[in-house]
Amino acid sequence: MSYYTIFSFSLGEMTLKIGYARVSTADQHLRMQEDALKSAGCEEVFNDVISGVKTERPGLEKALAYLRENDTLVVYKLDRLGRSIQHLIQTVKSLQARNIGLQSLQENIDTATSGGKLIFHIFSALAEFERDLISRWREIIYILKRLLLNIGSIVFH
Repeated sequence: MSYYTIFSFSLGEMTLKIGYARVSTADQHLRMQEDALKSAGCEEVFNDVISGVKTERPGLEKALAYLRENDTLVVYKLDRLGRSIQHLIQTVKSLQARNIGLQSLQENIDTATSGGKLIFHIFSALAEFERDLISRWREIIYILKRLLLNIGSIVFH
């Protein structure tokens, strides 16, 4: 056991906090995130030095593989975890399916609480709304292009 080990007990089962830290470039430093995660009680901290838009994140994959039922994945900030709000929601749903919580230190969100669950339901609803808006705008743009092509063919003939 490490110096930073903190256990929480739920119905007699030991649960762990597992941290994940990420910086985008090598000239940024992981130390602040790692220190905050260890102070929050993380048993292990996995990390990546990789752009947030990259789909392959070996440190995140290791952290996700390490997590067990009733554990909590802890991040310094939500943007360290998700490439986009859709990716973040997908990750949280995947964690929930495995009965794993998510805690973000800076946003003070913990999906093990009713307030944290509410925030993620709101995020999900906003993401769905955004997707619907984008879809509607694509339809409108398509219609406008068709109209302009029809008007152009009338004007130039």
